[in-house]
Amino acid sequence: MTTRYTGEPRLLANLADDETGSVHDEKTARALGYQGAFVPGSIVATHAIGLITDHWGERWFEGGWYRFKFISPVYSNVAVTRSAQIQGNEMLLSVADCQGLLCCAGEAGLGYNRPWQDKAASVSAVEAGTTPVFATTPPGTELGEWTFRLDPVSGDKLVDAAADDAGHCRSISDQRMSAPPELLMEMALKHVHQHEIDLSGTRGPGMWTQHELALSKALLFDHDYRLKQWVADSGYRGGKPFIDFEFTVSDRGQQVAQGRHQSKWLPFENV
Repeated sequence: MTTRYTGEPRLLANLADDETGSVHDEKTARALGYQGAFVPGSIVATHAIGLITDHWGERWFEGGWYRFKFISPVYSNVAVTRSAQIQGNEMLLSVADCQGLLCCAGEAGLGYNRPWQDKAASVSAVEAGTTPVFATTPPGTELGEWTFRLDPVSGDKLVDAAADDAGHCRSISDQRMSAPPELLMEMALKHVHQHEIDLSGTRGPGMWTQHELALSKALLFDHDYRLKQWVADSGYRGGKPFIDFEFTVSDRGQQVAQGRHQSKWLPFENV
């Protein structure tokens, strides 16, 4: 049996509009030919994740996964609609604008499964005749480890920006709440930004195009976690340079999450 859900049109907020030089900055985005600044992928994904948590609730936080691909920009002044199609333990998700343009496509399910394990996207695809990229940060390059905490104020801002009425900070006891999963993805992106990634052969700014995450237990606010991250893959896909980062998150030596995220750039020869 297949179950379908469709949400009401909502405006999502751009919490990164102060990041000058990025696609979240109005001036930069318009200079690249877009109609305005992009709403960050973490906010778009959080909007869609509301359907996952509404359907599976606490069960998903204790063993669940998702995979989102960002296809078209979401703008803060254009309403979007989220939808889901559920069959058994798997769900297909989408976020589309008011004209029906698909902005984000996703999958989710139950179980602590790496969503990229059997996907073609995890296989490097270096296209013939392209300029070498990321020469000094090849696959296998380690970005080290980092201890971090998930901040409840940041979690509230993320859920509010994603226009999710119910939120998805789910109660896992009378006193503890689980953090929104994309807050963890934001921490992984922050960890990448702490390192000098070789962008030779590319034209900036980069755009995060894919988020994948698996959880084995709920993530807590104000709790120490350890993140380990590395370059998983790089090359060209669809004529654009890409780089994939993979990470694990542990709690006192026990792995509680694993994830992967991808960024793409314009090739240098397009300048």
